[in-house]
Amino acid sequence: MNDSGAERVSLNSAGRNAGEAEDAGEAADAEDVTLDAVGGDGEDGLQIFQHRRGYRFSVDALLLADFARASVGRGPFIDLGTGCGVVSLLISKAAGVKGVAVEIQSPLAALARRNAAQNGLSEAVEVVEADFRQLRGHLMPGSFQCAVSNPPFFPMSEGRVNPDSERATARHEVAGNVGDVACAARWLLKDGGALCVVFPAVRLTDLLDAFQRCKLRPHRLRFVHPKPGEPANLVLAEGLKNSPRTRLEVQPPVVLEVGGWK
Repeated sequence: MNDSGAERVSLNSAGRNAGEAEDAGEAADAEDVTLDAVGGDGEDGLQIFQHRRGYRFSVDALLLADFARASVGRGPFIDLGTGCGVVSLLISKAAGVKGVAVEIQSPLAALARRNAAQNGLSEAVEVVEADFRQLRGHLMPGSFQCAVSNPPFFPMSEGRVNPDSERATARHEVAGNVGDVACAARWLLKDGGALCVVFPAVRLTDLLDAFQRCKLRPHRLRFVHPKPGEPANLVLAEGLKNSPRTRLEVQPPVVLEVGGWK
């Protein structure tokens, strides 16, 4: 903790099993993917395949997985827009719970399944290739304790939309926005269940408006600062469905250390 009460976090990738990693790494080198070690030493870590080009996860995904651990309870959880599956796999391994990972893009859904198998979590994390805005018929309402999402940060009107479809869908609201996430989560969550989201701090009002429209009560907020003394660039937020809790908890900020996760 620093003098302001902020927690300084350094998030570094770490190895798992040297022999297994070497074998999997050689296989990755023969394809258009990389193999990255994430989340701790030895058996505590994960090996995650990612496309060399296209969507690649960043520190926001790791922060979300850590933030959601306090909300997932005994599960199950659902990941709305899982990408390569890193958030779901981190949560499942750390909390020992089962979950469903939803991904609209076929190549990323296949990659998420591969990552679940690579880490021995195929039985714990089910990957569903679907649009999270249209899950009726795929899943039962009110069946999840926790929903997590790392939604696109930018509206279509803001900035240049990447010509790569994976990156475009991850960064811009091509296939849904934070409001769609909030309303899908409300349909999927049990009473008292939680939606956990990571989002740009400058769009906090948009996030809270989405919670209000979809009748999720804000319960926890945590701001993320890139360096000590700099403004927050991310916010982690939790909203509850039909919960009697009325107080908003603003948790100590996270400060990402220089030389930490890149």
